[in-house]
Amino acid sequence: MNRIIAFSAVLAVVAVLVTGLAVVNAFDNVPAGRGNHRMGGPWHNRTQTTVTETTLEGVISDADMRYIEITAGESAAKLVAPMVWLHGEERVTFFKLFATDLLNIGDRVKVTVVTVSFTRSSGVTTTITYVKQIIDLDTGITVLAPSPAVRERVSTGNT
Repeated sequence: MNRIIAFSAVLAVVAVLVTGLAVVNAFDNVPAGRGNHRMGGPWHNRTQTTVTETTLEGVISDADMRYIEITAGESAAKLVAPMVWLHGEERVTFFKLFATDLLNIGDRVKVTVVTVSFTRSSGVTTTITYVKQIIDLDTGITVLAPSPAVRERVSTGNT
């Protein structure tokens, strides 16, 4: 009788282990297009992240609904601009930056751009580029984009 109980207990433990491995394996093999993240715990996080900052100097040639275009010579860069900005301690919308003359089309500016690239274990790379800071070189006005929590996490290496 004791052997049957011991055998049943061992069999139950093996069944739990096999089931657990099957579940982890099922989450590891998520079909393409079925989600942008991997499931199954931190041991499956095989994402490589790089963050770079670059600086552009030029003239604001266009600004419209979350895009700002900076022209330097013959080249132009159309960049994503956040909807909310910080001017000192005051929060200002992108629209109000131009409506209140903090920035104007034609201003000479220095723009800090952040580029974040995520490369997953499948080889798929996603790149996000956004404006972090704008300094008007004529008036000295500086506006900052509020730092998203994701960028802070990525910059510390805790992906």
